[in-house]
Amino acid sequence: MDEHKICFIMCVNDDAYAKEAVWYIRHLKLPDGYHIEWQCVKGAMSMAAGYNEAMKKSNARYKVYLHQDVMILETAFIENLLHIFRDPKVGMVGMVGARKLSRNGELHETFCVGKVYMAAAGATWCNAMGEDQGEECSVEMIDGLLMATQYDLPWREDLSCGWESYDVLQSQEFIRNGYRVIVPAMDHPWCRHDCGYATLHNYWFQRKELVQGDGQKNQQLLHTGSLSKYRIWLLGTEKDCSTVEKLLDHKRVQVLGRVVLLEDMCKDSDFVIVCSTYKNFTEQECFGRARLIRFDFMRLINEISPETAALCRKTRMEVKDAIGVVCGMSYEQKGIEYEHLEQKLMCLAGPSQDIFVDYYRFLWAYNEIVNIQNRKMEYCVIGMNDYRLWWDLSLGMQSLRMLGFYPQTGRLHHLDCQREVMRMEEEIQLCRTIFQSEFLEKDFQMRYPHIYEICERKDIHRYCPTEKQRKEDRAEIEHIFDKPYPETYEENIGIFTRWFKFLQQNRIKTILLRMPFPTIFRENTNKQMRWLTWNVMRQFCREYDLRILDLTEKQQIFTDEDFYDWSHLNADGAKKATEQLNCFLSNIQWEDQNRNSTNEIQEDSRYIYKYNFRILERKPGWLHRESGVG
Repeated sequence: MDEHKICFIMCVNDDAYAKEAVWYIRHLKLPDGYHIEWQCVKGAMSMAAGYNEAMKKSNARYKVYLHQDVMILETAFIENLLHIFRDPKVGMVGMVGARKLSRNGELHETFCVGKVYMAAAGATWCNAMGEDQGEECSVEMIDGLLMATQYDLPWREDLSCGWESYDVLQSQEFIRNGYRVIVPAMDHPWCRHDCGYATLHNYWFQRKELVQGDGQKNQQLLHTGSLSKYRIWLLGTEKDCSTVEKLLDHKRVQVLGRVVLLEDMCKDSDFVIVCSTYKNFTEQECFGRARLIRFDFMRLINEISPETAALCRKTRMEVKDAIGVVCGMSYEQKGIEYEHLEQKLMCLAGPSQDIFVDYYRFLWAYNEIVNIQNRKMEYCVIGMNDYRLWWDLSLGMQSLRMLGFYPQTGRLHHLDCQREVMRMEEEIQLCRTIFQSEFLEKDFQMRYPHIYEICERKDIHRYCPTEKQRKEDRAEIEHIFDKPYPETYEENIGIFTRWFKFLQQNRIKTILLRMPFPTIFRENTNKQMRWLTWNVMRQFCREYDLRILDLTEKQQIFTDEDFYDWSHLNADGAKKATEQLNCFLSNIQWEDQNRNSTNEIQEDSRYIYKYNFRILERKPGWLHRESGVG
């Protein structure tokens, strides 16, 4: 899908009209970086069939379906359209439309918003449809003279009647898929429709058939926004499909069955929901007229690191009363006992150690606390180790873990999954139409019912490796320090610089926390990286008024028995680290209180000094004159 292409599509039987329409299209203003194309479809069996044919041929993100006798006069049409489509919930835009569908099918009672120039027999007039709404208006249908979309939904050629009624059907198709259909605010018409005085008998007849006819399907479409229940196939294993089936809104869907491979019988359904990982297609979005929904990719976001998914969900509750954050920790209960912190700091731990991820998760927390809840963030504790400056999760062997943080950060960094994620976001909107509320949360809880208990479990195991295990651990430690990535180092320094400036400007007390490590780790640390990390930290402290809590050298407090592996503290070690952090935070609080008291005394001293100075400047006899004495 080309995100910067606009395709104009017409069904044509009059080359002169089409040539004039294209002339106007070619003279539209084109924003930088965007390009256009047009398709003229001839010999189509119906308008819907012609539009389907052209839609499948074009990879343009934005498509404008218009009549051959419609001339786009507004030169800023493309700019206006792109501005409207910045809202991902807007699926389709038209020039005129109906807020509510008429029940008697009369055209003049149906269209009520929008503007268009009409031309016939040499005369042109402005047809303002009933209302001057003054702002964009959500409608239940738009007229087919011009229909612009930012998503591809198949045109219902199975239901439309020749060259009429396709517009109301497609309008309702977008609405039932969870999108808004709108008519924009226009000071003047953007288009001219050379409609002539053509008879609309067939149009009225077919619209009345849709509205008043005996067909239950069409009545339900126009009056309730649904073409009866969505017909759905589930693709995957029995276990995966059964979970998805429980999440569907069965008032709105009909499950036709389960398949393990795409079969021809699936082509005429509305959706095929891919429940298990299916690698036979990557970019395929449709199978026949059925839309493929990659539920397996939505699950991947959670299942690539269930612990990350659980921790991100937990922070939604913790952020409601937190006054600060702790980030840069690998796991929740393997470093700090958050429930025993004297200050209400929320846990932004996660298996990443990635500075980019930590920065954007911090920004999420800051926005929640300060901008949404209108409270102050007091503290930011950032865990540091001697290889973080050279570490980039999105470029490592476990790069897919970036997906686990995407719902909170909205970033993928260098991970090459942008197309898949954009498709996922679009399909989540579709799923809200056919699934129960909170369907992804419910799916996660059903598949990982004990994940929160696992995250909060305190490990009491003590690190006592065998000689073989010690050798393997030593090799793994040496591997994590083998990071000759100067570009990553420079990028991380840049991220920290932005982060620390932000913290300083917003007066958030910042602590760089160097966690302890067992003997085997300290002995195999890259000395040069350790020296450089320490110097960088001290430089940042001088520039941005940061504090360092260094637990790496407190060997009189932390012994190898305080760890459960070569890098993570066990329950005893976490308790000691928590005590150290509490003491450090108490000292900071005491310093702040003492500083405030000193400032008050200094303010009082300055006031006394200024007052005495003012007295000394007075001329002799001022007391008697001001007091009225003698």
